[in-house]
Amino acid sequence: MIDSPEKTPSLKRLRRQDLNLFVVLDAIYREQSLTAAGERLGLTQPAMSHALRRLREMMGDDLFGRQGASMTPTPFARNIISDVRRALLILEGRLHEQRRFDPVNANQIFRLGLSERTEIILLPNLIDWLGREAPGVSVVSTDTRPDGIESGLANGHVDLVLEASVPVGAAIRRRMLAQDELVVAVRRGHSVLSGRSLSLEQYLALNHVLVAGNRGAGVEDHELSRRGLRRTVVVQCQSHKSALEIILHSDILLTLSRLEAETITTADELEFHPFPLDAPMPPLTLYWHASMQDDPANSWLRQAISLLMLNNKTL
Repeated sequence: MIDSPEKTPSLKRLRRQDLNLFVVLDAIYREQSLTAAGERLGLTQPAMSHALRRLREMMGDDLFGRQGASMTPTPFARNIISDVRRALLILEGRLHEQRRFDPVNANQIFRLGLSERTEIILLPNLIDWLGREAPGVSVVSTDTRPDGIESGLANGHVDLVLEASVPVGAAIRRRMLAQDELVVAVRRGHSVLSGRSLSLEQYLALNHVLVAGNRGAGVEDHELSRRGLRRTVVVQCQSHKSALEIILHSDILLTLSRLEAETITTADELEFHPFPLDAPMPPLTLYWHASMQDDPANSWLRQAISLLMLNNKTL
């Protein structure tokens, strides 16, 4: 309980305050840093300073004092923090009760940040599942580069991003969903490789198609370059559909990920070989903004995508 009643705001006064300030108070208390607390909440330094000033006015106490690089809580802040956290938990529970997501009756658009690779891996099964479980829900796919994950989620341009694992800031939450690996696709009846294994020497000697779009060289080329090696790319195209048509009618090789290969409907016309080098791929990871952590709709879709990727087929 608060031991300074003259500093305690009345309930009537508290009802007029922005309850989000308690979230800021809790974050500063946990991080003991305005900057780190801002990153946790996805707020700028000026916004955090303004929120702290309002908190101090509301509570009639400094709440935190600087001690070196840390924000140290005052005795008053230490005394009220358990009540603040209890109140936040109660509010969170009430919000969940009021905002449960009803997929059967929902009419909502989700915007997903995807590359062509993750679009191929996720969308067919996701759309099939949504048609059965949430017929009023629709999806918009937006090309999101790895260096645009944070900004895309922070400004609400996308709700979720599925991409290879990359470093992100504290305001971004993530969940690793699947490990992938490179494979090499060739047509059945290939003049050199049909029924045979693929060596590194053959991989370098044969011609290749590169699916680059606007993202440049692939993982395989970076791995070859790191070892001082280079393959012969005779055609560069923008989509895997085009690349598949090319290799089905030639002896050209296509390097792609195993998860992509498992979605190919013409797989019976192809042979798949292991990539002839040890070239680990970053795990496929789902990203969302911290502000959406407890959003019922966002949480529901995260769970659905996680299960789809786990099964890699259908729910």
